[in-house]
Amino acid sequence: MEFSKKDIESVLLKPKREMNGLKVPMFVFPVSFAVIFVIVQNTADIDMRVAGPIIGIMGGIFTLAFISAYSTKYKIVRDFENVLQAYVNAAKSISIPDKPYEIDENSSFGVPYYVWFSPTKISLFPKMPTYENYKNLKEVRLGEFQISKIKYYYTSGDKYYENKISGGGSTGPNVAGAIIGEQIAGIGGAIVMGQSKTNPIESKLIVHDERRTVIAYREDQGMITKYLLPFDFYEVLYDLLPDLSRDIVENPLKKAQASSKQEQEISTDQIEAKLKKLLDLRNSGLIDDQDYQEQKSKLLNKM
Repeated sequence: MEFSKKDIESVLLKPKREMNGLKVPMFVFPVSFAVIFVIVQNTADIDMRVAGPIIGIMGGIFTLAFISAYSTKYKIVRDFENVLQAYVNAAKSISIPDKPYEIDENSSFGVPYYVWFSPTKISLFPKMPTYENYKNLKEVRLGEFQISKIKYYYTSGDKYYENKISGGGSTGPNVAGAIIGEQIAGIGGAIVMGQSKTNPIESKLIVHDERRTVIAYREDQGMITKYLLPFDFYEVLYDLLPDLSRDIVENPLKKAQASSKQEQEISTDQIEAKLKKLLDLRNSGLIDDQDYQEQKSKLLNKM
């Protein structure tokens, strides 16, 4: 996966613009305070032995504050550039198809990522980090699941809503208002303006989405490891690997129905369409020649 210099510069545009925005006040403030010093010295009836050091100290404080802000921003931008360069270097060795699935929810990578499939494996790779999320990027690597090692997948967790109510209640007697009211209109004014204020009641709906897609994966040591992925990933899996859904794997009747349905689909004249689609996948780089030949042979054997 190649990125041009223009791609990288466009991502760095915002942080560099923010950093450059600090340069102007960093140099303007010392000049401004010097001008103020000269004007005050020549026009104001002020003892400059006292005012001069005060103006100088104030100018120095403001200048140092902007220098510190600029240095902090410069370090952040440099960190972002280093992360971005590490990502670009890692991506050079990764062959990502032209139209992979894009999962915008963060994952174990810490940022949104690409997903693409071949007949033998599922591949995942993080999307290019942005200035807003680069600190969340945990690692830049190609994640792979061998389909033959997937025991099943399923969804876990719930989505629920919380209605949070705030406000209401009283702020207590308005003493300042009572004093002003008495001065304006006597006792009556004090009573009216001294009344407590009631805070408005506000209602906010908060969504808690704890749903995840879980892949039960057989490791080389025979252990089953459960990997948590975004909830939306379930639809992607079910669209391409319906027979590995836990509902089907653990339910013999559903498994038989799914197998029967697949056999019915493959026994029709759709084989020709499937062969064409398989060829398109190879030509677009989604699968290699070996995968293409294996799947082609399976289809031809069912004719």
